[in-house]
Amino acid sequence: MGEELVRRNVPLGLREDAFYIGSVAGGLASAGLAWFLSSPLFGVVTGILLGTGLTMLTQSRTQKRLWKRELGLRNIESIYGPLYREIKRNLSKGSPTASTSFQSLEDAEWQRIKSEYLYDFIKDDIRRRLEHHYSLVSKYHTVLGTVLTRVPAAILEEASRAYGENVVGIQYASNVAVTNAELEIDIREAVMFHEHPKSILQKMYGRNMNLKEFSVIVTVGKQARHVPEPHRGPDELAKFDEFYETLCKQVAELESIKGIRQTLKEIIATGRELQAAILKLIKEPWSI
Repeated sequence: MGEELVRRNVPLGLREDAFYIGSVAGGLASAGLAWFLSSPLFGVVTGILLGTGLTMLTQSRTQKRLWKRELGLRNIESIYGPLYREIKRNLSKGSPTASTSFQSLEDAEWQRIKSEYLYDFIKDDIRRRLEHHYSLVSKYHTVLGTVLTRVPAAILEEASRAYGENVVGIQYASNVAVTNAELEIDIREAVMFHEHPKSILQKMYGRNMNLKEFSVIVTVGKQARHVPEPHRGPDELAKFDEFYETLCKQVAELESIKGIRQTLKEIIATGRELQAAILKLIKEPWSI
């Protein structure tokens, strides 16, 4: 009976010891914490921790800014810079005249970017606007091909009617006073932009050469031969002027001419907006 009582009391003693040790440890911890909080060391340690935290936060933010700036500069070099220059070159071709005509526009940089991972680095809004802009450039090239086919056909058709021959070519010409050399130009651009070929010749050569005796060279297809026939004198030039004015009106109403002018107008409008937006992105990394 006594031994059993002893055995039963053993666990109780262990619990008491554990409770005692825990109480002592807790008391010591509380006393230590109270001492630490009232000690000058608390301020020192707190200052160290706060200083370290602020330093790490500042370094993290600085590093993120550096990374963002580096990425921005890389995007400028490989994406936005080339696109800005390409759009700028296209905009310089946006006011065609009889001297420059409708010129081919560029899209090589855009095609390069689209074919690479760089495409995914373009901001969503800019990417959508670029897609629309360059779809207009593609449309422009398609319409330009039609213009370069349809306008010459219209010229020859009306020339054949006006001159009563199978006309296969028509040029406006002038002789140089000193050398008597003959200068000729095709009338396609003169018709598309409604600028008389005589005026174009004078702009091209009048400053350096004394032009005289203007004429019209009508090339007629006769059997297997093409025979150029010069038409000189006031009556022939007046006949050409009448033909020219009629032709200008006809060409101005061609769907391809209307289409290319409208498409080019849209390209210029969207190009200017994109140029401003891209320039803003180019400046952005320098403000980080």
